[in-house]
Amino acid sequence: LRAVIEELALVEACLQLRLTAEEALRLASMQTDDLSFRWARTLKSMAQRHGLSVGSFEGLEALQQALPAFLRFYEIARRRDETLAANAIEKLRISGERLAVLITGGFHSDRITDALHAQGFGVVEVAPRIDHPTDDRLYHAVLKYKHGQGSLSEVLAIANQATLDTR
Repeated sequence: LRAVIEELALVEACLQLRLTAEEALRLASMQTDDLSFRWARTLKSMAQRHGLSVGSFEGLEALQQALPAFLRFYEIARRRDETLAANAIEKLRISGERLAVLITGGFHSDRITDALHAQGFGVVEVAPRIDHPTDDRLYHAVLKYKHGQGSLSEVLAIANQATLDTR
């Protein structure tokens, strides 16, 4: 059961696009081809042991089919890290600059920092202190807008509402 709970937590974070780089690697290294089958089997077995009836697991099959696309998203993000680090290193070497600023998001920071360190570059990380949860509606609206699937007015409306909600 612990394995199923851990897998469920990783898949949930994956579907919400909230995996850390470490979690993405852990999920990518797991056998995911038969997750829905294994989860259904485990849950049915547990239910039977406790004399409980089990409903349908139809939703698990849809999840199973969607998961590869999400895993590809994280693989592309990993490759993007490699490219960002390589480009930064090349620019620093070509320009002869001794100082540069590279802004990355939390997911990307560790791998890019590791690559820069491996090439002998010093790195100073600055991260905001977040003392309240991120507004998921705003986060998703911004992502949609950035990918041409949402509107700026939608982002601003949600941002304004989020500001009002925190007062």
